[in-house]
Amino acid sequence: MTDAPIQFSVGKPIEFVCPNCSAKSLFALQNKIDLSANKANWTKLRDGSLLAATCSGCNSDIPFEFGMLASDKRKKLAFWLDVENDVFSIQKAVEEQKFEDHVLRKVTDSNTLSEIAAIFQDDLDDAAMLLLKHMTAAGYYQDTGKNPLICHYFNRDEESLFFMIITTEDGDPETISMPISSYESLRASAAKAKQHLFPIGTWVTWNDETAMNLWTSIQGQAIK
Repeated sequence: MTDAPIQFSVGKPIEFVCPNCSAKSLFALQNKIDLSANKANWTKLRDGSLLAATCSGCNSDIPFEFGMLASDKRKKLAFWLDVENDVFSIQKAVEEQKFEDHVLRKVTDSNTLSEIAAIFQDDLDDAAMLLLKHMTAAGYYQDTGKNPLICHYFNRDEESLFFMIITTEDGDPETISMPISSYESLRASAAKAKQHLFPIGTWVTWNDETAMNLWTSIQGQAIK
């Protein structure tokens, strides 16, 4: 793989005012992260700390939303966080990169970036997980009448996959478990559709629209 020249503001110091104590601090904004350089980078991407700054006044962790490219050449994988109306947008620079042999996923918010990092780090199929995420949210709504604001995969064990559900902005998160068997069934059903909806070397936006296209494709196969 040959990468085109690219300019990122890596480590650029940004001054911010803490919303908790009003102290001014500096945050080293990093637009490009090499996940293969340090295993800890995967953990930080997963827990959101790569996008958080620590206030020098009260020591609070303050989350930020800004454009970021996180790539792992060993795993041939890259994530692009493309935030709407981002003053630090790196869209042009990312699109100039040559990733013909990589799995490429684009997200538009930091929560989804953290989620998809967890999915790949746990060696799960992201097409099946995209469907399972929406099925989990739909099932929760059917059972409780509450529409989740956030349904977020965060962990697994040998038998279950665990999702965090949040229904209000100030509400406490709930944990929902889904059996591995449900995931395996969806992975088998989505395998063929994934080949043309999730092509290697093309940025695939991991969102509701892609989930709908994937589900429609699977239903079309079943009818045939």
